[in-house]
Formats: sequence, C-alpha cells, structure tokens
Amino acid sequence: MKKLFCVPYNCGDGSTSIKFTFDRAVIQQIANDYDNGLIDCGDGWGDADGFHYKVLTLPEECTYESLGIRPLEYTPPYQEDEDEE
Repeated sequence: MKKLFCVPYNCGDGSTSIKFTFDRAVIQQIANDYDNGLIDCGDGWGDADGFHYKVLTLPEECTYESLGIRPLEYTPPYQEDEDEE
C-alpha cells in the first residue's frame, strides 16, 4: 500500500482545489516553509487553520495517471541570504 497526500489549495479567487502527491518529502517541505513563515495562506498553501492535508492509503499499482490526477508542483520560495545586501 502507498500513501497519497491530498492538500487543499486556495486558488485565490474564492475557490479551493485539491493538490496530490505521493512524495512525503514535498509535504514536509511545504509544512516546514509554512511553519517558518516563508509561505502563508496568501500563497495558497494554508487557510485560517494553517497548513493541513489528508492521507489516503492506496494499492501500490496506483499512479497519478491511473487516478486521473496531476502531481502537486511546489517550488520553495527564494530566501535571500542575510549576508547579501
């Protein structure tokens, strides 16, 4: 069995979509960035309750394609070095 992480995403127009990933490291990166104040609900990755997600347990043979979904794409925000001025 494998885990599918389902993340609510604020689309910025009053609607919410769900983003999907099998990659726990991506979820951990988003959670860390949220906790460290690098992203917030204005970036789409949280709401008044903070960053959260649900986990579905699926058979190993499930893929993004077989489920008809696209993988979550996350690019960590650029963090300027304090030494650079």
